Amino acid sequence: MRRVMVDTGPIVALFDRDLRFIRDFMDQYRDLPADFADASVVALCRRLKCTEVATVDSEFDVYRLPDKRRLDNVFF
Repeated sequence: MRRVMVDTGPIVALFDRDLRFIRDFMDQYRDLPADFADASVVALCRRLKCTEVATVDSEFDVYRLPDKRRLDNVFF
């Protein structure tokens, strides 16, 4: 068995403003399977000014940041 090391980067906490964004995001995308985890990733991308995500959720291509930028899923 081969061992693979992955650098996960820093652990980032959600702030109150992120939770407000998550609530609004989930309301905006209520017709899609946007769950808390998806919305949390988008909220952190927004705060950290990041557009690359690594997720097996194929629906990330429909999500947009508030400035309309698309999130680039590095797995698809």
